[in-house]
Amino acid sequence: MSDAPFSVYFALDGPHLDGLIGSAGILRFDWPERKFYIQHFYGISAAHNPSLAPNGKLVLLGNFSQTIFLVDITDANNMREYARQSTMYVEASPYRLRANTHHLWYPDSERFIGAIGDHLYRFHIDDLKNPENLGPHYLENAHELRWDPTHRYILMGDLGPERKDVRQVGVFDLEEPDPRKRCRIIKVQNNVWHCRVHPQKPVGYALTYSLITDHEDWVNWSPGFIREYIYEIDLPTAKITRTWSSAAEFPGHLNSDI
Repeated sequence: MSDAPFSVYFALDGPHLDGLIGSAGILRFDWPERKFYIQHFYGISAAHNPSLAPNGKLVLLGNFSQTIFLVDITDANNMREYARQSTMYVEASPYRLRANTHHLWYPDSERFIGAIGDHLYRFHIDDLKNPENLGPHYLENAHELRWDPTHRYILMGDLGPERKDVRQVGVFDLEEPDPRKRCRIIKVQNNVWHCRVHPQKPVGYALTYSLITDHEDWVNWSPGFIREYIYEIDLPTAKITRTWSSAAEFPGHLNSDI
């Protein structure tokens, strides 16, 4: 293995990774030192996904606590809160899993995009209380956000609401003049929480994650032993161009993250 130095960050949910119920923290691993650093934070829970700023100095700790939470990571021995802001000030939410879990950084490391309530917003790190409303996303519960190499199109997964299943993704066009027309919805065969984009082309990929519940309980669920799909999406037209599907025996249903 190469000894080229790097650091990798993981969201901590109590003693677990990327969960739903524990105290929120960050785990940092440095190579080639092979050292771990762990820091939990007061008054925030259910950390889900860390988004690293391009300058490597800040992390947005995505969570299910309805809180924008920025962490200064310049000192591994003192990873500390940089700023926080309740998203309930921006838009109220009646559901504990409707929260800002994934974010998109601009190259300047000062601005980022996140989903709050029914809309996408653009934030500045030094004025979290007054974000710019970019328009409605029309999803039940926007989850992972990924944009294409030009930073024009955003592909969005949908975690779904509290009381029903949902099977759709969204494509958001930041250059559409009318904010009400920026998002287009694509219906699919099963839940899509997470997604990816092509590194050079305006193409996205959405992966299904099948669930089973007792008595339509969409808060407490288990992975389903069901066929899964991957969709290739042309982002400018918001059309599915290719479909891949696996048998239920393929272990894709065991992990919702990619």
